[in-house]
Amino acid sequence: MLKKKALKKILITSLTLLMLICFYLIPGEEDDLSKNMKIEYVSGMGNNNIYLLNDDNYLVKKSILLTEKNKKDQALKVIDELTCKNKKTDNKLKCIIPQKTKVIELDIIDNEVTINFSKELLNIQNDLQTRLIESIVYSLTEINGINSVKINVE
Repeated sequence: MLKKKALKKILITSLTLLMLICFYLIPGEEDDLSKNMKIEYVSGMGNNNIYLLNDDNYLVKKSILLTEKNKKDQALKVIDELTCKNKKTDNKLKCIIPQKTKVIELDIIDNEVTINFSKELLNIQNDLQTRLIESIVYSLTEINGINSVKINVE
């Protein structure tokens, strides 16, 4: 009688322990936090933000990867991303700078960027002109070491 009770307790304890081990070893679903994690720096390269238009014509922040080392190349890359010359944007975001716009000259002096655009920059709806300036200024001042922006058109 005493042996049966002892065996029964050992069996129940062993099964419980086995079940607990199984629950911890079987992988469950990952939570949303771990799926949406971003890596900020990868071997000297960093994420930067640009500002594009959404469907309601509001500026929305989007992260891009800048691999360029100097500020001038980074600024040119940001302008290319704002014009979507390389690819289409995702998440229904629209580029604000007209496609045929060219950067004639870009200078960085004392943490101030001076950009001379071609006249195609002016081929934009009147209600989006303020958003265009905001997008360029906000995106360029996200680059470390750039504090102000001057925009010239031919």
